[in-house]
Amino acid sequence: MRGARGVINDLPGWVAAILIGVLTIVDGVWALSLWCARTVVRARGIAVVGVVRARKWAWPDSQDIVVETDSSPPRQRVRLCDSQGRKTTLPHVGERHLPDLHALRPR
Repeated sequence: MRGARGVINDLPGWVAAILIGVLTIVDGVWALSLWCARTVVRARGIAVVGVVRARKWAWPDSQDIVVETDSSPPRQRVRLCDSQGRKTTLPHVGERHLPDLHALRPR
């Protein structure tokens, strides 16, 4: 009977190197997307800027900004509801920022 060996030990060296390289790149892109994501609020509207793309909404295109609570793990997310009913999470925006967001929104 064979001894208990890890899965990585059963792969050829070149396959293991490619697998480790791909996982490193994926983890790096994921970490970069979390680090670079931001919410930009201006008099014209609101934008969510990420590594790959920026999504923008004029104030008339946004219906509401709501706080949603996830149960596991318990945390709150601030989300923008647009005029088409879609919800988008606003990165780095907390419940304490809501008065400032509503103050910038034109009446």
